[in-house]
Amino acid sequence: MRVAMRAIVLTLLAVVVGFGTNMLSDEGTANIGAGVLAFLAVIVASFAWGLVDARRDAFGWVLARWVLVGVIVGLVFAVLPQVGSDEFFSVSTYLSDVPFSATFGFVLTLTAAGLGAVVGALVARRPDAGGRPGDDRSPTA
Repeated sequence: MRVAMRAIVLTLLAVVVGFGTNMLSDEGTANIGAGVLAFLAVIVASFAWGLVDARRDAFGWVLARWVLVGVIVGLVFAVLPQVGSDEFFSVSTYLSDVPFSATFGFVLTLTAAGLGAVVGALVARRPDAGGRPGDDRSPTA
């Protein structure tokens, strides 16, 4: 459930920011700025969520979760170029978009979340049994 929730939120964030920003433009052409803002929103959200996850869960589980999220987000990113085209959805176009768009979405999401997880794991360093950070005494002393 955690993987699905993260993938849905990140996808919706990219769609709302990207298409919402594009709707503000009067031009009928592609709006590169809208895409960049959508990618930036996904990067920031993935980083923040990865940071929070690493403070709560084991680092290995966090990375495994974000690999799955990255795969899902990447596969959905491959659909987005077809939105608004004459043909609603073409499997052949989707399959030709998957190698670049899905890989890009995967790397974008996983890199940001991975960096956030590294920072979160470093910040959340837990003390050994019974001691506080900086406390050199043994727990039985």
